[in-house]
Amino acid sequence: MKSGGAMIGNQLWRRGPLWLTKVDEWPDDKTTLPASESKAEARATREVFKAAIELNDDPEQIFAEFPLNKVVRIYAYISRFCITVELK
Repeated sequence: MKSGGAMIGNQLWRRGPLWLTKVDEWPDDKTTLPASESKAEARATREVFKAAIELNDDPEQIFAEFPLNKVVRIYAYISRFCITVELK
């Protein structure tokens, strides 16, 4: 194994293999499509989770479970995140 000082002059280390600089010589991208069995399994999993989750959209429950300062802090974090996402 070479030391870090020996790698400074090595062109392969600094620039990588030659084929990497020639885009037309890159290997073809291989994409795979999901099989019908995996689609059916994913659909069944989603349905099980959908049945298991109980939605409660009552905002009053949030204030009952958490202190006000924590609710405000989480709301501020979510607001900053949404604004950051919109700016990008």
